[in-house]
Amino acid sequence: MPKLTELTATSTLANADILVVTTNTSGSAVSNSITIEKVSDTISVGGSAFPGHVKFTVTANGTGAFNFSGGGAQGSDNESLYVYKGLTYQFDANSIYGSHPLRLNHTDGTAYSNGVSTANGRITFTVPQNAANLIYRCTNHAAMNGSIIVVS
Repeated sequence: MPKLTELTATSTLANADILVVTTNTSGSAVSNSITIEKVSDTISVGGSAFPGHVKFTVTANGTGAFNFSGGGAQGSDNESLYVYKGLTYQFDANSIYGSHPLRLNHTDGTAYSNGVSTANGRITFTVPQNAANLIYRCTNHAAMNGSIIVVS
């Protein structure tokens, strides 16, 4: 079974099994496999309906914290999120974007744009191979921020 990091654009995915290893809340590795029968299959990760990607739904806890659901998020205030190089993530903050604009930043606080597109309160982020750890933040409320840990 190939590792997800070993798949490339030229890999054949028909009738393939992919082993997905995630970490649960206690830090233990949890293995799951995905069987792909044809390339047009939708891959669901963490209950996501964002085809072939991981989707986080973003809500606000007042002006003090973001909360994330889906994509393996725990739903705690301003939690650290783990993303993998080469994968694409959607942060759906559409319902709160008018009051709580979500932005991805370098750890020094400057805006991060490599692999990032934003439309209608939804950020789509394809994690580049050279990405370092990032932060997410609300541009209106300093307390609404957290870490994005980039995993190889």
